[in-house]
Formats: sequence, structure tokens, C-alpha cells
Amino acid sequence: MESIVASLQEDEEAEPLLDFFTQNAFSIRLNIRGCVFTGNWFCHMRNAALIRDCAEALYITSNPENEILLLPKELCDLLHHEMKIFQKEFIHWVRDFDTLESSELTDEWGLFVRK
Repeated sequence: MESIVASLQEDEEAEPLLDFFTQNAFSIRLNIRGCVFTGNWFCHMRNAALIRDCAEALYITSNPENEILLLPKELCDLLHHEMKIFQKEFIHWVRDFDTLESSELTDEWGLFVRK
């Protein structure tokens, strides 16, 4: 991610794209940290959904097969590869959620309902 940020900082017109990448990366990191301090299933599910959305945005944006590359191809290749690795780790991490304790918290939107 640092090489992408450095590359984009050199281009004044790329500021919105730089913001997009840094905001998504920061949100992923923040939501992972939020899960570290709780053993609660609901909190993990909520944060995992946010992490997935941010990671998927980075994954799709960095796809080197896109018609319009927003980054140089070598950076797209690198980020896309790293996001594939992250995706595999994420899937493994989410599988462990079944071992977490339930809580009194309920999802008022009905998205995260544990059976």
C-alpha cells in the first residue's frame, strides 16, 4: 500500500484516488483492531461486513484486467495479488466466528441473526 500511496502523491490529479485507497485501508485496519478487543459474535460480524466492503472495493479497483486502470499496471498487479491473499486470510478468520460467544446485542436491521 505504501508504494501505491507514494506513487499517487506524485500526481496532483490523483488526490481523490489516494483518498479512496487510504480511507479503505484505514477502515480495514480499524475494524480488524475493533475485533481484537471483543470476543463477541455480533461485533465481529458487523466489523467483518465493513472490512469485506472496503477490501472488495480495493480488489475491484486494482483488477489489472479493468479497461481503465486507475494505477500503473505493476501497482495494480501488486495490490490485486495482496488483496487475493487478504481474501483467503479473511475467509479463514470468519470461519472461526462460530466459536465466539453470543451477547445481548441484537441487530435491529436483521442482517446478523445467529441461529
